[in-house]
Amino acid sequence: MRIVAFVAAVALTGTPALAADLVNQDGSDHTVLMDILGETTEVTVAAGETKAGVCDICTFQMTEDSEPVLVMEGQKAVIQGGALSVAE
Repeated sequence: MRIVAFVAAVALTGTPALAADLVNQDGSDHTVLMDILGETTEVTVAAGETKAGVCDICTFQMTEDSEPVLVMEGQKAVIQGGALSVAE
């Protein structure tokens, strides 16, 4: 019975844990560009903050001229030393 309740809860609420996170490991705030399906928005991440479940598939850039970093479900875009990288 517990398994059925768990499966029903997951089915009703979805699985947000699979969405990508944005993590700022720096000691200062950063504003990055997030692109989802061609729509770009600015996202500000405080020092040490993690923004969970920001997208399923998206790209992040530190600036318009920087190389985009592709992040997919279950991955994390990590800001460290003023640069972006991807972690599982």
